Amino acid sequence: DGVRGPSAGGSGQDNTYNFDGVNVNLPLFGTLSAEPATHDIEQFAVVKGGADATDFNRSAGISLNSVSRSGTNAYHGTLSYQVQPESLIADRETTSASVFEEDKDWLTANFGGPIVQDRLFFYVSYYAPTSTRENRENLYGDVPDYESTRDEFFGKLTFSPTASILLNASYRTSDRTADRSPAPD
Repeated sequence: DGVRGPSAGGSGQDNTYNFDGVNVNLPLFGTLSAEPATHDIEQFAVVKGGADATDFNRSAGISLNSVSRSGTNAYHGTLSYQVQPESLIADRETTSASVFEEDKDWLTANFGGPIVQDRLFFYVSYYAPTSTRENRENLYGDVPDYESTRDEFFGKLTFSPTASILLNASYRTSDRTADRSPAPD
């Protein structure tokens, strides 16, 4: 329950997480089965206190819904690259027996706009975080080095055939690779 976020008298298993209205919980565990990138989130809403029957969503804890970005009548995009080398991180104060040096970097790109002015819009994004851990050890000795890479693509079409109808279709794919090299002798 320390990582699952108990809320409103419910355990962490009682929480409900939605992405564009779709439940992305792992059944029985109350944790996210998806990792939507934060740059794809336009807004989110939290309903707490499962005793309230309005917006209950079968949740005894919290119900969180995030809404993804959409294209607009203007073309907009961002491109960013961030680096967080081990040399810029303060000494880690931890009660864990695990010791390591970690380098991180992130590539984020997104672009959206109109296909048909005022009617049909698109939004696409790419997210590529990398994490590398070296000089790892725990109470039992040396641990293999570790590298995690992720390639995530997201695309969304938004169609408004009339002023009172809005249709969305989206697709997300995420490929994560974790590589452990042999522990040093």
